[in-house]
Amino acid sequence: MTSEARAAPSPGRWPYAAALKLIQWQARRWVHPQPQIWARNSYLTRAFVPFKSDLDLTVWFDEPPAAEARRRMSRILKRAKKVFPALGECNSYGGHGMDSLLPWANRFEARRDPEFLKRLGPAAPAPGQMVPERAERSVFLMRMLEADLKNLLRAPERRETKWRQHFEQCGLDCGPRTFLGMPPVEAILYMALGWLEETHSPEFFATVTAALEVYLRGAVLRSKIDHQIPINEIVACAMAHRFSFAREAWPRTRGPLCELALAQLAWEVFAMSSQFLFTPDVKPMVRHLRDLSRQALTAAEFNPLWAADLVSLGRVADGLAAHVSCQSGH
Repeated sequence: MTSEARAAPSPGRWPYAAALKLIQWQARRWVHPQPQIWARNSYLTRAFVPFKSDLDLTVWFDEPPAAEARRRMSRILKRAKKVFPALGECNSYGGHGMDSLLPWANRFEARRDPEFLKRLGPAAPAPGQMVPERAERSVFLMRMLEADLKNLLRAPERRETKWRQHFEQCGLDCGPRTFLGMPPVEAILYMALGWLEETHSPEFFATVTAALEVYLRGAVLRSKIDHQIPINEIVACAMAHRFSFAREAWPRTRGPLCELALAQLAWEVFAMSSQFLFTPDVKPMVRHLRDLSRQALTAAEFNPLWAADLVSLGRVADGLAAHVSCQSGH
């Protein structure tokens, strides 16, 4: 069943469906080998809001595409973005190293693209094998919060359907009130990190969530006090992917914060594997991947419990960096 068929009917969907069909038609005509293209994320769900939601796509090649095919597909997407500004992120897969990368994919994010999971087939490794599920859940909700923070602060009542769906997808029961009768940001952080209160202490949980709320509000809203936001141990671990360039902020801790760092770095490495095909200048991406590798190896030195997994992730990041660099001729 196609993504168009799965999506619930709505009068506001037709511009999105038309844009998708146009991109598919142009790809069939101009790109060889022909990719399969489908919509994912909110377009498939009841959280879809016409002219507010983006149209996120997945482009799937059955075999690794040549440079010319990548260039043509990239041009098609750029032209489509000019005509249809609601065109959002595009993930692309071309057959490289999926067996080594999939265990690091975030299982909750992967479920937002059911067609992708279907294409992998039953023999493929399941996403999320290498990261604790609770840390993956935390990172998924924190990334969704970072992306949706402005909307939440502006009109939280319009985001309830979206967030109820996120909680359900993570196996969390929020009861009759989506945000638990709390301010939305506080409620989401509670749902994301509540396990810290159970496994450690209410004080530790409160310290972590307070630090993250300060960071997210400053980083996302670009306030005048951005330069004053403390990048402490909590933020450096829980948002580790944001500080791969800053050696002084690399995770150097043990315990649950290292779990969050592992989950963030794993998400970031897999995300890079889905972005490089249509990136014209991959040099920044290669540097980012190599920094992520060194970041993981540094964290491994300070956390014996997760050392083997962090070292393994570092090697995967280095391997992907080498592949991306080779494919692009750098």
